[in-house]
Amino acid sequence: MNSAKATIGPINAGTLGMVVLGVAVVEIALRTIPWPEMASSLLLLGASRLIEGALIVGIALMGKHGLSVVGLSKGSVLSGFRRGLLWSAGFGGLALLVFVSLLSMGIDPLPFIKTPLPLMTGELVLFFLVGGIVSPVTEELFFRGVVYGFLRRWGAVSAVIFSSLAFYNAIYRWICDFLRWHHRWLEKSVPSCSNT
Repeated sequence: MNSAKATIGPINAGTLGMVVLGVAVVEIALRTIPWPEMASSLLLLGASRLIEGALIVGIALMGKHGLSVVGLSKGSVLSGFRRGLLWSAGFGGLALLVFVSLLSMGIDPLPFIKTPLPLMTGELVLFFLVGGIVSPVTEELFFRGVVYGFLRRWGAVSAVIFSSLAFYNAIYRWICDFLRWHHRWLEKSVPSCSNT
């Protein structure tokens, strides 16, 4: 057994089922509970992602492999963090290259970004905290930790492909749901989201 596989405990169907059920309950509650009008949609989204992350970590800790089952063994966290930073920097560099390329062709790329930023400082901080840290960490725990960990039994390539497809499908729906909930104009402006 190689060292990469030795640091990752197996995700069994029971663990996968508990996590999926728990996340589904939180997502359904987020969408169906009649929240007060004054409740910030960003705050509710952030709270739901924190609950989901805590649920995933709690279920992982109940198993015999602990956090290593979601790829968070003590020996791999720091190296994984470094790799994540490198991948993020690479993706950021690629995005910058595309941005500069579009500008050099006389195309303003900013109209392609249709998410309005909050005007108040507190909401802006919450926007970047939830969208840049809380949600991505929870999504990585779920898709790369749990889903990928479960699918890995059929090979790393299959696990990458199917967990990525699951991620794409879920993220697209979550983004559309959030934008539809936060911005009522979305159904008219982005028709593909109204059909999800």
